[in-house]
Amino acid sequence: MGLTVVLADEIRGGGPPRTRDFQFGEWLRTGLLDGELPGPETDPDVTVLIASALADH
Repeated sequence: MGLTVVLADEIRGGGPPRTRDFQFGEWLRTGLLDGELPGPETDPDVTVLIASALADH
């Protein structure tokens, strides 16, 4: 399981959202414990994640 954060302006921007502001998942735990903090990143999966969230709300 993971957490993906997308800014509201990215969703309302008109085009498909392509940037996630933050993401956390177990696969990132080691890096976080080492002080690495993930930041905004282009991610084409954001569109699919938003569609899934809206369908399953």
